Amino acid sequence: MILLGWARRFFQRCAACNASCAAAFCPSCALSLCRLPTGDVTTGHLSGYAYGGAMAQAIRRAKYQGRAELCRPLASGLTHLHDTLRGWSPDVVVPVPSHSQRLAERGYNPAGLLAAELARALAVPLDLSSLRRSRHTTAQASLPRAARLQSPRGSFALTANGLTGARILLVDDVRTTGATLEAARTAIAAAPGAQCLCVTLALSET
Repeated sequence: MILLGWARRFFQRCAACNASCAAAFCPSCALSLCRLPTGDVTTGHLSGYAYGGAMAQAIRRAKYQGRAELCRPLASGLTHLHDTLRGWSPDVVVPVPSHSQRLAERGYNPAGLLAAELARALAVPLDLSSLRRSRHTTAQASLPRAARLQSPRGSFALTANGLTGARILLVDDVRTTGATLEAARTAIAAAPGAQCLCVTLALSET
């Protein structure tokens, strides 16, 4: 088992360029990473990195090239936020859900895989059932900014009252306009007493 663990580490591939390395990113790609300050939970949102360079390439591979396995090393990019998130005392981790049609096409939900890793690291329960995507929307990356702001509105709904009174970490891969997260947060607000902190792997300014 020790030898197998060493072999897996030795033969790990860079999440961005696929070069052999012993970390999520090879030394060359790691130079392009821009880790964001921990931030303030009172803003309602925390992100691990700026969206660009190797981080953007790795996220695109995970989302659009069927590389679900990349979500686990990518989730390690949130490690520097763990103490802050624990200090907020969350009760549950909830991913931004994919619509059933998108899930069938892709086979997995990247936000769900990131959320699962974060929940495991924080030792907080993962909830995959209380929030659902009730309406299929066009992929945000393919829309102009004005359309991105409108598209997600009203596309989420609660399926149960399991989030009542809960402190919720709402997880997604990238925050751009924030419209998707706000739409999900609006749905969560239907649960009495629920509080929501949004956490994303990366923050984009475009």
